[in-house]
Amino acid sequence: MDPISTIGQLGLSAFSVFFLFLLVLVLSSYIKLATVLGIVRIGFGVDSLPSTLITGGLALVLSFFVMWPTISQSCESMDRVLRSGVVDDQLRARALNAGLLEWKQFVERHAEEEDRKRFLEIANRGKGTEVQEAEDSWRVLAPAFMVSELKEAFATGLSLFLPFLVIDLLVASVLAALGSEHLNSALVSFPFKVLLFVMVDGWAIITTNLVASYS
Repeated sequence: MDPISTIGQLGLSAFSVFFLFLLVLVLSSYIKLATVLGIVRIGFGVDSLPSTLITGGLALVLSFFVMWPTISQSCESMDRVLRSGVVDDQLRARALNAGLLEWKQFVERHAEEEDRKRFLEIANRGKGTEVQEAEDSWRVLAPAFMVSELKEAFATGLSLFLPFLVIDLLVASVLAALGSEHLNSALVSFPFKVLLFVMVDGWAIITTNLVASYS
């Protein structure tokens, strides 16, 4: 199913398409992927290598790979609705809702129950029983999903950052012992970090494990 043709049938404006893209991006695997890769970039200690553009682009490509089954299912659901009758505003709204329901399944799978309960409690605080938010409402699921993804991203990023920190500490200790404190320890440690990363095939390990975490 071609997502572009499906979006074209919805008749959305350019602004609506852009807003929908941003909404889909923050409710996808991009949050965790971009955060983990950003932590890896910081771990190297040289801000320009790899650049933010490169890590952000890699996160976007990996996110597209991870989200493709969900994108396909959402487009198929919308296409079925659009083919069920004459395309008008009401049918377009039904199609968009069908696509969002497919997307919600992904969000529900990766929003931790603890976070969902926390946001559900906050949403229902001070409300009567007749106007209580449901646990599977977007108001609860969206923040719960984002917080869950950020927690996992920081946990993964920490495990990747620690080896870089150890190298920095060792290099700083050696330079101090040699009386070369005037040297930039971050610059001296950078080749050792790259060497370690290349030896263990770091990019392959990180990207494949990040993608596999959504399987």
